Amino acid sequence: MNCPDCGIEIGSLPCWRCEREALDHEWEFKSLIKEFSLVRGPPDTDAARESLEFALRCVQKRLTEERFQMTVPCDTEDLLSSKTWWYVPYRWIGCRGFIVNLNEGYVNWLGSGLRLRHCFWGHEHGIVCDLVDFTFSPDTAAELAARLLPRFKHLHSNAGGVLPSAPVWYRESEIPAALSNQFPTFRRHFVWSAIPVLFHAYENEALRFTCSLSAEPDKASQATNALPGS
Repeated sequence: MNCPDCGIEIGSLPCWRCEREALDHEWEFKSLIKEFSLVRGPPDTDAARESLEFALRCVQKRLTEERFQMTVPCDTEDLLSSKTWWYVPYRWIGCRGFIVNLNEGYVNWLGSGLRLRHCFWGHEHGIVCDLVDFTFSPDTAAELAARLLPRFKHLHSNAGGVLPSAPVWYRESEIPAALSNQFPTFRRHFVWSAIPVLFHAYENEALRFTCSLSAEPDKASQATNALPGS
């Protein structure tokens, strides 16, 4: 027989694979709750219910803007909240869910490539799944910055003056000029996929940085947004 949930062939129910995944899931959530001081589950006060309703409206607005024909998912069992944001779980191809900031309603639409621990750590350090302005601490060792920068994507024009339509990886030959001309602040970069290595460097190599959501550039800044040294 096949498991009605995951589809693998099993001798009998319950499915060993589904049970293992459920145990892993519970362990992950308990670890997240402890590490980030989170509350799990549906809101239990009027204020919490209002903040969740606000978060869900923000997610729905973002989905509508992106032309996704779907309603806001809300698995209340796995809702997680901090003092400043809600995590709205949603598992789909390329998506781990949404983190919504309660102060301004920004929706961090999580990609699927990272563990939730890294997603939450990145969010609390300003790294979102969007273009950001990333600033190394001025005392960051040049060797460390040079190792991390290849994990960033940029929107600078190439040697021919052509702007990419989406963030692109740095070529190895571009790293020295980028460090020389942009350090310590790298504006309008996609840093999301670098979170695991940034986390490791933060914990083990004394990396310090600040990061914030990038503002939309005006036409003048776009015209001069050439890769230094190109």
